[in-house]
Amino acid sequence: MGEPPLVSSPYALPIYWLAGLNGAPDRFLLNFLLVWLMVYCSRCMALFVAASLPTLQTSAFMGNALFTIFYLTGGFVINLENMWLVASWLSHASFMRWGFQGMLLVQFNGKHVPPSPSATLHWTSTAYHVVEAMKMNQHPLYSCYLVLLAVCLGFMLLLLSPVTQIHQAEVWSGLGKHQQQHSSQVC
Repeated sequence: MGEPPLVSSPYALPIYWLAGLNGAPDRFLLNFLLVWLMVYCSRCMALFVAASLPTLQTSAFMGNALFTIFYLTGGFVINLENMWLVASWLSHASFMRWGFQGMLLVQFNGKHVPPSPSATLHWTSTAYHVVEAMKMNQHPLYSCYLVLLAVCLGFMLLLLSPVTQIHQAEVWSGLGKHQQQHSSQVC
């Protein structure tokens, strides 16, 4: 599971610069680390769901459903303030919420937001006020990284339970029977 930087790099590198995000090298590296951690959390979650459920169809359905729940309760699509009680509680466990919050804090902390030329109402504010309006400034930046690491570790620990239930002798005996049936069909 060491390849998420290779998987996310071809997408994250050009998109970061094309979107015109903060060009400081430290901000880029902090953002890239957040993207990497979110991809890694997604992979750990997918492996856990795939190992826990018996068929490909059920694991694909449940993995997609779980990811959608994490995405919707992440606070980027729906404001955290507007969620009902259970969803707002789930947002604290959502790795997407911590990734979005971290990205907002990395990009907009201390940055000035110029007013839109097409807007009829002009005001001057810092980007921190925008982050505050989204309720994404409740925790410091380092907590986003720590929670993402904890979620990855949690999914990996949960993954150990279904993986340890697989008995290697049964797997190998099953392969032997399959090979014997295949060789008898060939003859």
